[in-house]
Amino acid sequence: MSDTHPADELFASLLDSIPASASKRHARELLRTAVDLVTQQPDTLDMKIASAALREMSDAFAMFSGVSDDPKERARLSAAVEGVKAAIPQAAPQAPAEPRPTD
Repeated sequence: MSDTHPADELFASLLDSIPASASKRHARELLRTAVDLVTQQPDTLDMKIASAALREMSDAFAMFSGVSDDPKERARLSAAVEGVKAAIPQAAPQAPAEPRPTD
């Protein structure tokens, strides 16, 4: 990414409001990337997918924040995540397509 972005002025007050411990460089890159994605005008479904992915990442970060120092809590949360994964039906593997007969 370049050193400047058209939306950097809009980000300035937002970046000033985040905690000092946060990486402002990475926060700025995340905001720039989001703006770039939107300005590419993807279709609605792609926007919904991207939005949901970011929301899920945010939820996951929030869920696991503060437990990194407690091995028992990490193990409990990891087991819970694995339990949820196991409960999600997996798509059945599809057999390879039969070759089409040639004339």
